[in-house]
Amino acid sequence: MFQGLLSLFISVLLAVVFLFVVWMIVSVPVYISAKVVSGRKATFGSAMYAVLLGIILSSIVYYAVYFILYFVEGRYIAFLPDIAAFLALLAVYRSQFGTGWLGAFSIAVLSAIIWIVLSAVVSIYVGTSPLPFMPKARSF
Repeated sequence: MFQGLLSLFISVLLAVVFLFVVWMIVSVPVYISAKVVSGRKATFGSAMYAVLLGIILSSIVYYAVYFILYFVEGRYIAFLPDIAAFLALLAVYRSQFGTGWLGAFSIAVLSAIIWIVLSAVVSIYVGTSPLPFMPKARSF
């Protein structure tokens, strides 16, 4: 009994630590792009908050639009929940970093570009490729 509870506690603790580390890693491109776009207004804490709030709000908006379209309208229009969730993410970036809609869009696009570049650099050093078009590193 005690060993099972200890194993469960360790598993939950590792999951929480893993999620926190991933949250920090994902916040780095948002911080860099927000620093470039909005200047001195961006801090790493505000980037972490924007990532967390953006994930929560865009998920809620995505599923709300999906259920409204599917159950009320009776059909599913494929791109509308995605567009609504992206607009919710832009609204979070806009309010968090004090930019306009174009600045929020620039933060989102620049974050994606920075994420692709960082994962390419890491994949070259680690030897695995998260992207299908990236070459794998050779082992000597």
